[in-house]
Amino acid sequence: MTELTAPMTTEPSADAPVRVVPARAVLASYFCTDHRALSAFYAASFGWPEIEAVRSPIFTALDAGGVVVSFHHDEAFDLLGLADRRDQAGNRLHLTLDVGSFADVDAAVEPLVALGATVIQGPFTTYYDARQVVLADPEDNVLRISSSQAGVSDRPAPHVDTHAGDPVAVRDDEPGAMP
Repeated sequence: MTELTAPMTTEPSADAPVRVVPARAVLASYFCTDHRALSAFYAASFGWPEIEAVRSPIFTALDAGGVVVSFHHDEAFDLLGLADRRDQAGNRLHLTLDVGSFADVDAAVEPLVALGATVIQGPFTTYYDARQVVLADPEDNVLRISSSQAGVSDRPAPHVDTHAGDPVAVRDDEPGAMP
């Protein structure tokens, strides 16, 4: 079993060692002006079904297969205590979606543009031998379409071992990993 630790910017004290907080990404959220339209763009682009049980007047969510991609209407800034961040510039999140092969990346461009995306760059082959295209969705959020990448697309999901009382993240493919 291997303990995974977070990168350190300062030395931990002997009294309080730094531990990884076991977590799994389950939700990637966009703040947007028209949450229903942006959700419809992603649903139509990738075939992700809506999770109707969590729909509200200011929130929609799609099942993206292992992670939920959600869309918050502008009113969510107030709800989440983020009103002072509403007008801050800058893209803070982009999704990278694995579509498979180099040819699959190239083939994804036309239908995404037809649904309202704008090509920012590419398709191109990166220095790390991935084929990618960078787009903006209809609300100008960055979206990256990529070919499968060794070490990224094929990583087993971590699980949390709380058997000893102190959570430790372990990889499923390591000796001693729980099934």
